[in-house]
Amino acid sequence: LHHALALAVFRADQKRPRSHPVDQNPIPVEPPVPAAPAPAPVEVVAVVVDCAAAEDPAVEAEPVALVEPTVLAPTGSLLWLPREADLDAVTALSGSGPAYVFYFLEAMVQAGVEMGLDAGAARRLAQETFAGAAALAMQSDETPQVLRERVTSKGGTTHAAITTLESLQVRTAFVRALHAARDRAEELGR
Repeated sequence: LHHALALAVFRADQKRPRSHPVDQNPIPVEPPVPAAPAPAPVEVVAVVVDCAAAEDPAVEAEPVALVEPTVLAPTGSLLWLPREADLDAVTALSGSGPAYVFYFLEAMVQAGVEMGLDAGAARRLAQETFAGAAALAMQSDETPQVLRERVTSKGGTTHAAITTLESLQVRTAFVRALHAARDRAEELGR
């Protein structure tokens, strides 16, 4: 490359990297690795390409074409971001995201056991519920809110659960928790 570029590859299991200038080919970037072992490459890898210093605005496509198919694509789904500052939000939402899913799975399994199911059955039901809902959300163009509303009959069992969650302000607490994770990522990145 003959342009001044900066490439930052975000790895969820590491401290946030600093951008570094890229002024020769090939681009010296280590392939990202997943934060946790997975049977298939399902992790989202966030990448920042800062072309602000480039003289030619069309150069933005160059790093994508060079890096995406060989270095990054094998790691999972790619999300190209315009600003390195966005990586702290990525850490909060996606880098720490698997722990949130596991946290909710723990709660669902606990509730299942408390309601009389054996732990194995409760775990399987919770895991398959998450997997099915996530698959539906990935395949659908509808927002999560619309999907939730479609499976929530007023006065039904799901409505009773959602109403309880809302009365306990679970959504507010969860959003605050992600902001806390983002703030911590900012601190660790300094």
